Amino acid sequence: MDLRLIDESARNTVIILPDSSPLYQVETRTRWLSVQPTSIKKIDGAQAMDMAVVQIPMGLDITPVRQGLMSTSETFIASDGKSYKWKVEMGDLYLNVNDGSHTTIAIYDPGSLGFFSKMRAPTLTVTPQGMHIGDDIVATFIYMLQQQQRRRRRRNNR
Repeated sequence: MDLRLIDESARNTVIILPDSSPLYQVETRTRWLSVQPTSIKKIDGAQAMDMAVVQIPMGLDITPVRQGLMSTSETFIASDGKSYKWKVEMGDLYLNVNDGSHTTIAIYDPGSLGFFSKMRAPTLTVTPQGMHIGDDIVATFIYMLQQQQRRRRRRNNR
């Protein structure tokens, strides 16, 4: 299943299905010089129900854990009891089953502005093997995007 982000920001966006119907709403309030936790709501028809709160450190039991000092990979235990690993490669995010098989269950393509290639919206693709933990994937995905943004800001401020 392909999920698209309406906005590039992982802090404030709506994640939509291929038919353009909304599935998740991501919202981060900012106060004077501070960022509040990010809330993720699952949208079901006209109702939006709280699903997760992402904060640094993350407020879920599925908080990803960094693999090493220089690594950008992070693992987490999903609601199905299995270990999964987010990896960053060439700007894309990949979620693999962390059992030695390295089966990819989600891929994030940040899209393209269309300067050197056709314009593409940012897309999170969840394979059929990952559908049963879709909420876990979305919550940890938002966390990973926010971590990437924090690392980029830190590098640029040096």
